[in-house]
Formats: sequence, structure tokens, C-alpha cells
Amino acid sequence: MIKLNLRKGDSTWRHGDRPIWSEDGVELSEDQVAARFSVPDARILFLICGFRVKKAGTAYRAIAYSAPKYTEIVEVWWPGGQWAGSFPFARMRAKKSGDLFAAAIRRVFDRCAHMPYRVDVQAHSLGARVALRAALSVYFDLILLAAPAVDNEALSPGGEFGCVDAGRIAVCWSIHDPVSFGYKLASMDNMLGVTGAEPAADLPPFVTLHDFSHLDDHSGYQVDPKYFELWDRLVNGVQYGVEDGRS
Repeated sequence: MIKLNLRKGDSTWRHGDRPIWSEDGVELSEDQVAARFSVPDARILFLICGFRVKKAGTAYRAIAYSAPKYTEIVEVWWPGGQWAGSFPFARMRAKKSGDLFAAAIRRVFDRCAHMPYRVDVQAHSLGARVALRAALSVYFDLILLAAPAVDNEALSPGGEFGCVDAGRIAVCWSIHDPVSFGYKLASMDNMLGVTGAEPAADLPPFVTLHDFSHLDDHSGYQVDPKYFELWDRLVNGVQYGVEDGRS
């Protein structure tokens, strides 16, 4: 997989001077990445980890193994954190990381001979803030959010990301997510990945909610067959049910 590093070296909490693309430890130029993205009918997937970035490598490998077929899969490494007390600071770093991520992929897209057939992003937990921040200025065909650690009205009109445009945003949530209390304590609001959007009726038509309340593990999505079944249906345009009474 290609790696896009937004961090300073391997730091878990500092941004680098510039994003670095690489593969197997070898740095890639933006022109080289653009050439990879420009093959006919290219399908590009960006994976964005959550808050505890030191666990990202294992998660990325598990997700890439089970994900639908893509031409290129890119791991996005951003400076999150490691201990719970640094979550509020990581939340701020996620905002800057989203801006850096968007700028990096825009530069590559500007160098592409032609745009990829589709560009998707899958983000977990606080990585959802990175993805949605980038989506304010970059169009994605699919934004798949697992346990998104953003406020539950963030995608509603007037919300922080209420003006994001995308082909589809799929929100996967679980009322049994164990980070519920910690998020509410840190943010003084309910988490989108715990309650789903409130009220759901206010969401734009391309945002769908998917109840995964059979999961009681914040990271359980990466090994859940139902999650990957949903993802496959979303990518391949198969009809699927929409929870919470929305059609």
C-alpha cells in the first residue's frame, strides 16, 4: 500500500513540514503517485485511522484485506495521540490534518493525466474529522465512517460539516460503543458514532445511517463481516436497506 504521512517522522502528535508519499519505505514523488492514480478506471481508497495512531498499522492491514477491490489503497497517517487526556488536542490536530490531506491529494489530482474513476475514503473514530474536513474542498464518491467521533449533528444543515458534498456518506454507529461517555465528557455533546445523527430527518439525501449496535467494541468494525458486506454493496451500487426510517 501507498502511505501518506502527515506527521513529523513517526511522531504521534506533531505535523510534518510537508506530507510525504511513500511505499515500502521508499519516498514517491507526486508525479509518481499521479501516474498510479491515472490508470484506466482507477479506483482509489484512502484509509484514515482513529485517535490511537500507533495501532493504525494493524487496522490498515485488516481493513485492506477485507475491503472491496481497489486499484490503489493509501494509508493516511496523521498525528492523533496515545492517551485519553490528549483527545481534545488531537481533535484540533485532526482539523489541520484534514486541510493537509486535502491539499496533498489536490496537488496529485492536478498532475493526473485524467481523474480516477472513483475516489473513496474510509475513516474510523476521530479519523472521521480528518476525512470530513478534507471533504469540504475535495469531492469523494464514498465517505464511509466507522464509529465517527464527531458531534451527532455535524452533518445536519448548519452543522460543522453540513455543507460537505459527496456521492454518498455512510455513517456506521453503535449505541453500545464504549467510548460514548469519554466523548461526551470531552465534547459536551453526543457522538455521531454512538447515537447516529439527530435528527436524522435533517440529513441530506446522500447521507445514510447504518445501525451496528451488535458491536460493543469501538474497533470492532475492522473485523465485522456485516461492515464489509455493507461496504461492498455501497461500492458496487447494490440496493441496500437504510436504517432509521430514511429512504
